[in-house]
Amino acid sequence: MSGSTAVKILLCLLVMANRALTQPEAGPRAAGQEAWTELQQYFHQAVDEGRLPGIAMAVCNGDQVKTDAYGMQYAEMGIPMQTNSIFRIASMTKPIVSTVAMMLYEEGRLGLDDPVSRYIPAFEKTYVFIPSEDGAAGRMEAMTPVTIRHLLMHTSGLSAAGFGGPPFDEMYRQLFTPPPVSLEDMADRLAKAPFLHQPGEGWSYGHSIDVVGRVIEVITGKPLDQVLEERITGPLDMKDTGFTVPANKINRFAAGYGIDGEGKWVLQDAPGESRYVKGPVFPRGNGGLVSTLHDYLRFAAMMANGGELDGRRYLRRETVALMMENHLPDELVPIKVGKVTMNGQGFGIGFGVLVEDTPYGGMKGDCFWPGAYFTYFFINPHTGTAGVFMCQHSDLSRLKYLFDFHGMANRVFPAVIGK
Repeated sequence: MSGSTAVKILLCLLVMANRALTQPEAGPRAAGQEAWTELQQYFHQAVDEGRLPGIAMAVCNGDQVKTDAYGMQYAEMGIPMQTNSIFRIASMTKPIVSTVAMMLYEEGRLGLDDPVSRYIPAFEKTYVFIPSEDGAAGRMEAMTPVTIRHLLMHTSGLSAAGFGGPPFDEMYRQLFTPPPVSLEDMADRLAKAPFLHQPGEGWSYGHSIDVVGRVIEVITGKPLDQVLEERITGPLDMKDTGFTVPANKINRFAAGYGIDGEGKWVLQDAPGESRYVKGPVFPRGNGGLVSTLHDYLRFAAMMANGGELDGRRYLRRETVALMMENHLPDELVPIKVGKVTMNGQGFGIGFGVLVEDTPYGGMKGDCFWPGAYFTYFFINPHTGTAGVFMCQHSDLSRLKYLFDFHGMANRVFPAVIGK
């Protein structure tokens, strides 16, 4: 899936999230085992009725874990969905890369208020997009240096094609023509990109974490994928998480689906033909990882447990709390994606943060983020619950299911078990 397609899907996903925030769920809500059974029945029915092609989901709290897979992983080949199926997780890459950045912060190798130009000299002089009355593109020099904090909070001003409108979007498209061939190439191009606003004066979704990924490479002297393996995916036993799918795992790689004009599922990305198998790809911060239910739940559980899992500490508890706290000032809450206001949503460091209880069942303080190919995770820091939902399609009319999962899964472990 191209970057521009992913942006469009995620934009519509967040629009649907905004609608979900304003649509209350009727009737009493189950809790505990009854809530898990209700969750399974709800999503099994959605698959049986053809509203979802196949799903895998998990909820955990402490040592208690519930998992489920239903439907088809690759319908054309008759392969059923499995709990170890491999999925494209797109923007769910961002929290993992942000976590590695915070590890470097704890080690004193990276400061949140460091200027990005300290690590990527091309960011020494940056520019803000200024639209003119005749619709032409203008620019002015940024008045504030872009910092690591700005990048991690998406307040840098960096955005992407699809979020700024013409001629801003066209400027981004030209910037990535031809496509970058490495993360270093991408970051240097982004230093020349128009910013949507002055650094720190707005919230704009886009390529900020790609730049964080490059900063990690500069500090460590290693490729981003190697750093992720050494610090996160290796120690957490996330054996199926990476930027490519090796040949011996194609049989577990879920097919990607779209919808045709008659509302029927059609194959969009066949596993054996996918760029994740054939390339070309390079490690990025914004997206690009594939993962499994087990793997991402390991990461989410570690964060839900305050930065520790199975006796190994990855981040200090206070650092995790810092990441899961809304850091946006009141004037930037709720966040806006393009022109759409996301009611109830702020942003921390690497995570979206709910600043109020939501009608669909999200709780104030919950951290979350989606992936453009219909994946989702959340962490409830109050109960210690973490949930992961995986599916692989791009039909934008069905995105409410991600937030239904959040609300229903939040009730499976309502007591503070793992804290």
